[in-house]
Amino acid sequence: ANNGYSVSRLLLRAGVESPRILAVRDATGAFLTNPAPDVVLQADQLLIAIGTQTQLAALAEAAVSHAAAD
Repeated sequence: ANNGYSVSRLLLRAGVESPRILAVRDATGAFLTNPAPDVVLQADQLLIAIGTQTQLAALAEAAVSHAAAD
């Protein structure tokens, strides 16, 4: 997950039919289930998602490319 990116923006960057983000886990281990599209992701959070291998790979690539740009 990345600083300053909302869930919806990250999914748009993935560029494929979006996988489903089930939850976000923060550094303390707390879970936010079914995050709203406007939830802003932080670098220390973990996304829990389901989708096809292609969808999940695109989501990971979108997250990594944003992190590299920071």
